[in-house]
Amino acid sequence: MFRFKKRPSYSKESFDIPIENCLAKTIKGNKGSVGGISVTNHCIIAGVVARELISCMPKFFGEPLNRFSADSIVAVHDIGKISPSFQERIYYSIGQRLGLVSGCDVDSAIGGHCVVGKETLRELRMDVSEIIGRHHGYIPIQGDGACAEKYGGRRWHVKRLRAIAYIQRKLGRKIPKGKIPYEYRELLCGLTTVSDWIASGGIFETMSSLPDWNSLGEMVKDAVETAGFVYPQVKKGLSFEEIFGFAPNPLQKSASRVITGPGVYFIEAPMGMGKTEAALYAAYCLLAKGMATGIYFALPTQFTSEQMFNRVRDNFLANILEGERKQLFLLHSLSWLVETEMGEDASVGKSWFSDNKRKILFPYAVGTIDQALLGVLNVRHNAIRIFGLYGKVVILDEIHSYDAYTFVFIKNLIDILSRLGCTVILLSATLTKKAKISLAGMENEEGIIDAYPMVSVVENKNISSVPIESPERKLKVQIKLPFYDEAIDMALDGAYEGSQVVWIENTVAEAQEIYKILAAKCSGELEVGLLHSRFIKPHRLRKEEYWVSLLGKNSGKKRYSKGRILIGTQVLEQSIDIDADIMVSRIAPSDMLLQRIGRLWRHSEYDKYRKRRQPVFVLLTPTEIEDGCFGPSEFIYPSYVLARTLLTWQKLDFLQIPAQLKTVLENTYTNIKEEDSLLIKWKKEWEEKKKKLEAKASIVTSRVPGQVSDNELWTRYSEVDMCRVLLLRKFNPEKGSIVLLDEELKEQEIDISIAKKLPKRQRKEIAKNLMLNIVSVPGYIAPESNDYRELFSGFLCDEGGDLKVCLVGRDNELLNLHFLPVRRDGISFYDDILGYRFVKR
Repeated sequence: MFRFKKRPSYSKESFDIPIENCLAKTIKGNKGSVGGISVTNHCIIAGVVARELISCMPKFFGEPLNRFSADSIVAVHDIGKISPSFQERIYYSIGQRLGLVSGCDVDSAIGGHCVVGKETLRELRMDVSEIIGRHHGYIPIQGDGACAEKYGGRRWHVKRLRAIAYIQRKLGRKIPKGKIPYEYRELLCGLTTVSDWIASGGIFETMSSLPDWNSLGEMVKDAVETAGFVYPQVKKGLSFEEIFGFAPNPLQKSASRVITGPGVYFIEAPMGMGKTEAALYAAYCLLAKGMATGIYFALPTQFTSEQMFNRVRDNFLANILEGERKQLFLLHSLSWLVETEMGEDASVGKSWFSDNKRKILFPYAVGTIDQALLGVLNVRHNAIRIFGLYGKVVILDEIHSYDAYTFVFIKNLIDILSRLGCTVILLSATLTKKAKISLAGMENEEGIIDAYPMVSVVENKNISSVPIESPERKLKVQIKLPFYDEAIDMALDGAYEGSQVVWIENTVAEAQEIYKILAAKCSGELEVGLLHSRFIKPHRLRKEEYWVSLLGKNSGKKRYSKGRILIGTQVLEQSIDIDADIMVSRIAPSDMLLQRIGRLWRHSEYDKYRKRRQPVFVLLTPTEIEDGCFGPSEFIYPSYVLARTLLTWQKLDFLQIPAQLKTVLENTYTNIKEEDSLLIKWKKEWEEKKKKLEAKASIVTSRVPGQVSDNELWTRYSEVDMCRVLLLRKFNPEKGSIVLLDEELKEQEIDISIAKKLPKRQRKEIAKNLMLNIVSVPGYIAPESNDYRELFSGFLCDEGGDLKVCLVGRDNELLNLHFLPVRRDGISFYDDILGYRFVKR
């Protein structure tokens, strides 16, 4: 970018350029940058891209966009580039001076072409100026009117108007003048950005003139498909059993009868009753009727979404999709190494390169709820998420697991999606009545029934529910509250008897500590494992696959070849398919404990090979309620909720599931007048914190100029900053080469000093491997700063927090790239047994 020393000035007599010579982009060549496509041609292509994207949608969702002439709105997104400041800058970058302006970097000083475009359309009193102004993902600053001297005065304003007229004639559509509702402005903004990205791909950037319409249409169609917008056909008329291979239970039958069109629905049922299949089959029925564009299945964490992805792909999508495009779609869903052509923001190392973000745009995807919730936050490119979800059946799993802060975003998301005609299905085994009322947007309990399980539909802020007959599978779980040492003995004794034991802690450090204790006490007769979030992805996936093969649905007789103890954190309570005979758990809120209990005798309590005749749940609790009694768990869960949980579970010798599930929840969360002074204090602190979180969430959803990156606003409230740590096996500072930690790559030396010279696909492969060797840890145990982060900037974007780079040295100690310890106050380690850990000096 060039810079002038003087303040900007404009010459009315200066050299002029015709509209067709106004450039939209430059192209990087071997000998520097050269001029690229013109503004008008790029705009027309973006409009045709938008038209193609809309044509792929079912009529139910395409018609509203056509009613607003969406393609014509998209087609004027870069009209602000027809300005003296932008043209001076872009011609300067290819070695030419036009003399249109002089002074400092004028284009940046006036707010860029987004402001000029917004002002041009605002002057015409069209309700699309906000959409055009936001197409780079943020709300631009307030402008000074379309004819302001700094935008080129009236002469350049007329030039822009002529360009708009020319674009409209080419497309055969005019920009609408009517009022566009808020939710559709958000949607159109997302469509504009995505269309711009696709139109900025390599296939179009060198066009000096437009081909004939048929040829352009084919090129655009290929570009849209290459970008990942693949819409395979859905087989019609499939029964539940034809898709999943077994007959539906009453819950699954009721869900498909109740969920008949766009709206908001709840599916509440015990763990293991098939809520996932119920939601997916209901979604399939809507897809088959043309009442949905796809599915986004959202889960609380990346770990659980990865688990669900394989299940949805192999057991659902593979059975409902047909045609030649089926395999192409599965490739797009499975791999982010596909040759996407989506402009600069989606290129290697940029903010939308990550598959975690991009997959929200695919017709069928499984991901974290965060990528959906960012659509209602004041973050850059929030509208892309709304466009990505438009028309989809959005399934929100484990909906009970979010705090007051995140609930605000979930409610906002449900509201905007329902107004856009989408279908939202909320799944939970442990949703309280109060939470259900809040999510439904109701003010009281009118219409809420006490049945369980049930399927409910929200209509005009009223709920109607269909009770489901109690499942045949009923479980009676023995509850024990021993001392810590007694719990260790119970776990070991059970494992020695041949039982499969799962031990869940609330923090990684506690899980690592109990693993070391139990591993030291076990002989070769037992097997002990550890699973948590602080492993690099290849290590975690191998562990997960191994333990699911032993404790999962298809483990068969081999699960009983010996006793085992699997230790982990909250990752074991959600989505991972394991089945335990005995569970030991640190105290957590009742809804979380019930989720954990759902891993007891998960598949068949009548398994003839089981050594134990009744499942056992061992709860680790303090001996009495006092300040600090819950230890590190108090930093994760409110002390008041933990205390109410303890008082509820102390009264249980056995737990009947599903009969007592709702009772346990309501006893924990029902508002009562406390008499104990400590509980009064904790309750007040909890209620005050909830109000503060709700207020904070309301602030970050407001729309103000200057939207920020995803890293600066989070969908989950935490007082702990997270840091990404890239782990290397070797580093050669002279060559600028590295060897990654993952065993499968230990012989592969990667030269990262030539990042910009590599072909695009090779850069993608390196970026993928780098990301697979990253572990996320809290900032207070993360490595201190190092000086080599810039070496990796061509591959890794800033998403997910700060980035540190470390070597795993001898004895598994972490070193910085100067080969020194990464922290002064302790020693950090990494190995594939315990994961990332920190030992304070």
